[in-house]
Amino acid sequence: MAIDTLPKALISIAEKQPNRIAMRNKDYGIWRDIKWAEYLENVKHVTLGLNALGVKYGDHVAIIGENRPEWLYSALGAVCAGGAWVGIYTTNPVPECKYVVEHSDAVVYICEDEEQLDKALAFRDQTPLLKKLICWEMEGLKHFKDPMFMSFDELLEMGKEIDRKNPELFKQLAVQAKPQDVAGIIYTSGTTGMPKGAMLAHEGFLWVAESAKQVIETFVEDETISFLPLNHVYEQIYDIMFHLTTGHTVNFTENTDTVMADMREVSPTLFHAVPRIWEKYYSAIVLKMADATWLKRTLYNIAVKIGTKYNDRVIKGEKAPLP
Repeated sequence: MAIDTLPKALISIAEKQPNRIAMRNKDYGIWRDIKWAEYLENVKHVTLGLNALGVKYGDHVAIIGENRPEWLYSALGAVCAGGAWVGIYTTNPVPECKYVVEHSDAVVYICEDEEQLDKALAFRDQTPLLKKLICWEMEGLKHFKDPMFMSFDELLEMGKEIDRKNPELFKQLAVQAKPQDVAGIIYTSGTTGMPKGAMLAHEGFLWVAESAKQVIETFVEDETISFLPLNHVYEQIYDIMFHLTTGHTVNFTENTDTVMADMREVSPTLFHAVPRIWEKYYSAIVLKMADATWLKRTLYNIAVKIGTKYNDRVIKGEKAPLP
């Protein structure tokens, strides 16, 4: 089977290494392992649930929430159902959320918690294509009743029941995607005007992932940290596309305040970030070295010079000699 779409990539890697750890999610200080078999199973149930709700080939599913496995289940569930995901910044106010949902013609809105649900409740009457609101954190919502609303667990249970009755349906849906079909719509932050949506196809996402593998040596034993917003294309490339083609482990931090502590616990072998993050780390190191002893500063400067020369050689494709 040629791996030319995201559903095929997921099915292939999950069947190849079902018992390897695909993800870890930290909740209340405890890390929980999620194996590839469980990853595929959850995506399958989301897919079948969305299909039962009327999501069909070419439809769009909006997702708003912090980095969690549910984000990936929702995104891949959308593409396996024949549609595409639409990520929304969690910091977006109601007008911008409404704009993205309306502009993308989203038919389902999957959110993390009550705060993000309230945004949709405020504009749903103005977005006639929106049919369903789904929330994965039910704190404060256990007694909330609304014809448009259901919990993420209910969506999973719906899909599980459909899978029991028709075990072939998932793969029938998953194979309908074509390489040139839109897999995700990435919206800009909207700092210079209304957000703009870029439609990215399966083949484009997979090409980027395969290209990255040519320059980044990766192993299934590798560990990464997910902390940049998942609606950002950079994080999607690493947590979805790159992940599906390499089979390593993605670790979801508990929250944005625990990133450094979680990183020390995980000890990632691969770390990715946008330039601003690297600038912040560099500034912190420079400030710390300014207060260091003469010996430490001297050793630091020597190490930086050696590292710079080494990287220059590697980037040029030359053999880097030992210092």
